[in-house]
Parts: sequence; C-alpha cells; structure tokens
Amino acid sequence: MSNSAEPADAAAPGPQGVEPTAVLADDEAPLLAQLEDLLRRLWPELRVVGRADNGIDAIRLVETLRPTVAFLDIQMPEIDGLQAASRIGGHTAVVFVTAYDEHAVAAFERDAVDYVLKPVTSARLYDTVLRIQRRLARPATDSPTAAAGRAGELAASISPPAGPLRWITVSDGDDLRLLTADEIVYFEADNKIVRVITGSGHFAVRRALRELASELDPAQFWQVHRGYIVNCAFLVGLTRDFRGKLRLRLRDRPDTVPVSDTFAERLREL
Repeated sequence: MSNSAEPADAAAPGPQGVEPTAVLADDEAPLLAQLEDLLRRLWPELRVVGRADNGIDAIRLVETLRPTVAFLDIQMPEIDGLQAASRIGGHTAVVFVTAYDEHAVAAFERDAVDYVLKPVTSARLYDTVLRIQRRLARPATDSPTAAAGRAGELAASISPPAGPLRWITVSDGDDLRLLTADEIVYFEADNKIVRVITGSGHFAVRRALRELASELDPAQFWQVHRGYIVNCAFLVGLTRDFRGKLRLRLRDRPDTVPVSDTFAERLREL
C-alpha cells in the first residue's frame, strides 16, 4: 500500500434524502472484503446490497437491485469489468478497481466515476467517495465542457502509489492482516500467489513477485533468486548446500533462502 496519510474512520456525508447503495464485484474474496470494510468506515451511510465474483453475476445484481454505484474489478471470470460496465444501465455509477492502469481510456469511454488502482488505500478511496457524492448531487445532464473536465480530473487521479511499499495487506486464512514492510523477512513466489514470510509465520498475497519487486524499496529488499526477495535487514550470513550453491541465513527464521548465480555477485561483495 501507499505510505500516504489515511483518514481514520473518516465519514463523508451523502446526498440529502438518498440512501446510497452499492454492488461490489471482485473474484478475490479477501480484496472484496477489504474494499467493503474501507467503504463501511469512509461512507457509513452506504449500504452494500450485493457482492459478485464474476462479471455475469455483477450485471444480474446491478439490474435487479439498481444500486447507486457498482465497484467493479476489471479482470474477472465470465466477462470482465469493462464488458459488464457496458451492459449496466445509466441508473448506476461505475467505479473500476484494478491492479492495472492500461484500461483507463476504456474506463473514460464508459463514463466511469473513478478508476482506482490496487492496492486500495483509505485516502484514495475517500477521494472516490467524494467524487461519487458530487456525481449524485449534479443535475442529470452536463455540458460537454463539464464532461471534459471530469475526464481530466479522472486522468489526473490515475497514478501508481508514490514511494516504496511500506505495508501490505495479506491473507491470513479467511482473514486479512496488515503487515509493515519492516516485519517481512522475505517473499517467495509459489505458483499463482506470493508467500509473505515473517519471523512468526507465513501469509499469502495474490500478486506477482515481479510486481512487488517494482514497488519495494530496493535499498531494503534484494531479489536474490527468480522466486525470492529478501529483506536485507534480516541477513545474518551465507552458507552452501550439498551442491555448493549459496543460501542465505536469516534472523528469526530456521529456513534458508536460495541464491541464484545471477544474483550471487552482489552478495559476494558483502
């Protein structure tokens, strides 16, 4: 997540006389739960009336429940969020929540209220809540100039979180947990997830290791293998396995981490 300041339990007032409702759609249950929790804190008046894990169910819920706003992930089973948005009537505002920024132009074409990049922070989502409320308070028709202004505002908001990753939301069984970067010993790629290893246990996050590598502080986190990134603050020494390959010994961990030949040179300089 971004290290920008986040409003604690901030409440943005909703339009007078209207009970705002929402449908949330994401195929990753922990991220769906996290989004709902953030919305509950930031917009207490908002009632989540439906949840979906694919585009088809999202459309059915929106057409049946006619919510004020639909928060749609873009990459979902059945049909994606962009296709779902094109089939949702104008009675429901759409916010895209996604890990990728390359769909922004398509989002503009669908008159999205906002386009929020994962990982979602309270500060960023608070801006989204205010944007939705302004949309609800506007007359049904706008001038082309006003529409262009909204597109420019939305474009300006689409940017990756500034600065290195300082904390990360991980799955702990059926729950979510917030870890600071400083308590993470190493990351390990494991099939379609990344295992996040601390001194007390291991957790999971559905993100690519290369994506995490681009967000971590390179002075603190070193990639030592195609499948491993270590927090150098936990390094205590080097050892070799029975094949003579380098492995890292890490504070607070009984296991060791392999070092590939590609990354070994940096460690030999220590």
